[in-house]
Amino acid sequence: MKKFFRFVVEFKSWLSLCFTASILIFITISWLIGEKTVKISSLFQIFLLAAGITLLQFVFFSGQVIQKMRYSLRLLLFALPALGLVSLCAAGFGWVPRGNAGAWVLFCVIFLVCFALICAGFEFCFWAAGKKYDGLLGQYRSKKEERS
Repeated sequence: MKKFFRFVVEFKSWLSLCFTASILIFITISWLIGEKTVKISSLFQIFLLAAGITLLQFVFFSGQVIQKMRYSLRLLLFALPALGLVSLCAAGFGWVPRGNAGAWVLFCVIFLVCFALICAGFEFCFWAAGKKYDGLLGQYRSKKEERS
């Protein structure tokens, strides 16, 4: 039961972040193309997609389902079902015309570019956080040596 509640708390936090980021991207793009309103059905679709992606993130990156795996392999194995889930939503919700192969190729290219940009963003954040903690560790060690 403890593991279930830990999962719920972690999932809820990750879902909130994923949904918020998705909505910010959606409204920014909508604003740039001149949209003035957002449909409730669009919000619901984004929420369902965010919930699915969050579940995949939990499986591949929480360390609770898959304990030991190289990060690059995790990314690759995450990308495949994520593309499948996004494609399923795109087909089910009519985001991309079903019979238009060119639109689907463009859709997949956009997915891969966005995936690469998101990965690069996370890598930059991890790198910056590592530099910050390296600096704090250096300060701690300096102070510890001064006391000795």
